[in-house]
Amino acid sequence: EGIAQVDLGAVQADLRRALEHDGVTASEVALRDATVSQGLYRIGEVAMYSVDPLCRRATPLQETAQAQSRFVGLNPADAARLGLAEGALARVRQGEDPTAGWTEVEVLVTGKVPAGGVWLRSATCDARLLGHAVAPVVVEPATGGLA
Repeated sequence: EGIAQVDLGAVQADLRRALEHDGVTASEVALRDATVSQGLYRIGEVAMYSVDPLCRRATPLQETAQAQSRFVGLNPADAARLGLAEGALARVRQGEDPTAGWTEVEVLVTGKVPAGGVWLRSATCDARLLGHAVAPVVVEPATGGLA
């Protein structure tokens, strides 16, 4: 058989047909509530040039803007609510446990991050102690230097 879809519309149409065949409608599917104290959720895509050993050691690649990962991106409204300004240090930890793994990174305030989202790339030294790439997180002003 192989893969017959050539665009996202075809994939969505096939998915709808498969759901209808099983007697399930898309309206019956719901996400569980993932409420945390701050209401922040990590968006942790894998940083470009961070996984492959050759790329990690290629100085020209690591000097590109795409390879930069020592930051936490926050929506302007969330940054203001947390008292964090562009360039400040923030402590990020995953989950409610204050003893859980954490990292301290520079704040990047950008409208590209949706309210409630925290952009912190995965597969980096800074994120190694955190956990899942997409999960609730706690962000607060850092009290010390870089981790």
